[in-house]
Amino acid sequence: MLSAFPNTWITEPRHYDRTAATPATPATLARAVAFIDADADLDISATDIARAAPVTVRVLQLAFRRRLDTTPMAYPRRARMDRADAQLFAANPGDGTTTVTDVAPRWGHVSPSRFCARYRDTFGQAPSDTLRS
Repeated sequence: MLSAFPNTWITEPRHYDRTAATPATPATLARAVAFIDADADLDISATDIARAAPVTVRVLQLAFRRRLDTTPMAYPRRARMDRADAQLFAANPGDGTTTVTDVAPRWGHVSPSRFCARYRDTFGQAPSDTLRS
């Protein structure tokens, strides 16, 4: 049934997928990464990134996998986490204007507790520790 009907099941790359991603890889990644970096605070999808590149989602997936060893959706998550880290690090802990609960939604995390868990997994310390440093 998967081959008979349109679906979103990811299969092994076909021959034309492999060759299609090869020549466009540097330019594709440059456009995709620039789009992600410019819009890191927005909720963007793989389709949005592919449209900005402009390539198909499959070519985008292959390009990210080959050159960056990640996926098109893992890259923006990491970019948002890096931006949150930078914001926490740059905050002045004495003025009280920035808290972890202020930073989390700014970078796409609805739940502050989930943000704290992901932050700890990524950076090895609690976001509140970064804020206090």
